[in-house]
Amino acid sequence: MIYRQIIDTRFRTPEYIRRLVPIPPLTLYEPGTLEHFEWELSHPELFNLSVHKDDLSTARRLALELHQQFDLHKDFHHSDVQKALSNLLALRLPEISPHRADQRWEYGATIMAEYLSPHDSGLVRNIFGTRYSTGNILEAMSGHQSYVLPAPNLHVTALDGCEASLLRYPYPARCRICCDLDQLDGTNKIDSLVDDTFDGVVVCCGYKYPKHILHVLKEFHRILKPGGSVSFIESRVHGFGELVRREGDPLYIKVDLEDAGFREVVVHPVDSRESLDNHSTLFHVQGIVAK
Repeated sequence: MIYRQIIDTRFRTPEYIRRLVPIPPLTLYEPGTLEHFEWELSHPELFNLSVHKDDLSTARRLALELHQQFDLHKDFHHSDVQKALSNLLALRLPEISPHRADQRWEYGATIMAEYLSPHDSGLVRNIFGTRYSTGNILEAMSGHQSYVLPAPNLHVTALDGCEASLLRYPYPARCRICCDLDQLDGTNKIDSLVDDTFDGVVVCCGYKYPKHILHVLKEFHRILKPGGSVSFIESRVHGFGELVRREGDPLYIKVDLEDAGFREVVVHPVDSRESLDNHSTLFHVQGIVAK
């Protein structure tokens, strides 16, 4: 068995997580530039920083101080900038350590605020909501967020490898399955997910992380009904740095979906005004099951 099923709707978020408050992402460099991309990969904690609610006003003051020092010196490595950064990071919640490999996702669950901007999150929810307004949907690699809004004839199951994230998932009445997708090796399966059960599988910013992505995609293919579809919304630039295993390129995802048996695979930008040639564009990849 490679999963633990969470079905008790009385689950309450642990106290150490409930007292977390996110602060706005720190954007010292212009979004979309190479400097911003490199900085985000090197310092993911600055884009998803949460602090104890009692420290929120202090954190905001220190974040402003960091911006002021950076604007003054124009050098992220300047001693005054690094000092301001250290003061801010000292406020991060200490209960969970990132140093053990088996705790990294749990650590990520505590520091990550909203993964996408409010604008992009709205676009993602609109795409998923338009494509999957009814039926049985699996929100895979969900983390502690949901991009599938409730609807009258829609049944959603959340799946993630981090129980701390699932405990923060915003819809506790939904079935939540804790499953380590890295354990899929081509000879086993997620026993709680039955063949030809789901109308759709949706993933937002999860392609880069599984150890064996082809095994994961074949598992999605197995549980989808004929005519069902999988939808990935991904970005080349977003990622929880130390856990990324592959580049989030739309061509790679398209080829992987086709290798896993999906047909009619299409790729398009989430925002129709943007181009797939833009490195920072959020894109949507969808494949159909033909059994």
